[in-house]
Amino acid sequence: MPKIQTVCGPIDSAELGSTLMHEHILVSDLVMRYNFSDWFNADEFIPHAKMLIGRAKERGVKTIVDATPVDLGRDIDLIRRVAETAEIQIIASTGFYCNEHRYLADSAPEYLAELMIGELEHGIRDTGVRPGIIKCASDGALTPVNKQVLRAAALASLATGTPITTHATNGTPLAQALFLLEQGVPAHKIVIGHCGDCNDVPYLEQVLQTGCYIGMDRFGLDQYMPLHERVGTLVQLWKKGYLGQMVLSHDFSLFIDTPDYAKNIHSAWTIFKNRDWSRQAFQLTYLADVAFPALKEQGMTDGDINRMMCGNPRSYFEQAYQTAEE
Repeated sequence: MPKIQTVCGPIDSAELGSTLMHEHILVSDLVMRYNFSDWFNADEFIPHAKMLIGRAKERGVKTIVDATPVDLGRDIDLIRRVAETAEIQIIASTGFYCNEHRYLADSAPEYLAELMIGELEHGIRDTGVRPGIIKCASDGALTPVNKQVLRAAALASLATGTPITTHATNGTPLAQALFLLEQGVPAHKIVIGHCGDCNDVPYLEQVLQTGCYIGMDRFGLDQYMPLHERVGTLVQLWKKGYLGQMVLSHDFSLFIDTPDYAKNIHSAWTIFKNRDWSRQAFQLTYLADVAFPALKEQGMTDGDINRMMCGNPRSYFEQAYQTAEE
């Protein structure tokens, strides 16, 4: 049975259980954290994270895929602390986002791939923590810099067997899938993310017909697509026979300090820590509390939902890592 890397060590694929396939423990600017001591408080964050993850565990979640690449503020020490304190399995990512930093534009894909391969084979820095997945991203179009990053992700995947998950928006899901396949990455090792933001079913069928998995992984983010449309699209794909290629999640961040959350007077962390989370629908429980009942109203069963939450993530990781070990 293949082993899957988590931040607390490898586990058997059978231990994955109910898996949220695209979340973020924290998305935070490391430069701001380093220079301003009140930007973020890690010691306060730990009980906050434990509380929110505890709610998800009460609803059966066993594993969280943290889809935070290097340049979105991935903090592997803190992610591991959260996993240990909350007693949850977390799979960390290596990889780079779609921000066109100069160091990405100036770096050959082969060099970026070497950086990722080093983490995948030897661990992140001196922590010994090995990522279990590669994250890459596109937004709007596949720019030359973005192709560099996608190419690097493909090279790292081919060298190590590690599967890939993506951030894909604004018409890029199919382009991403085709590009990664052209680089030689097997379809069963690819999850094209954020496909639930699209309600064009024939287009999503084109993505699915490549053989890739798709992430219906932004449930609760109504600003991108309201619930009834997400549910309607997923149900149509289910009826067309694509149940085995869909994985679910929220794209929720236990903490995020992007400008949307920094409100001039108060820091993003002040806002997060003072929020009454018992009244917030959008968190790691949204699927269980809101989306699953809506799917069942459309005829889906507990078995169908279990397939997307447990069976498909397990198949995705097992196929990837079995192939890598052969």
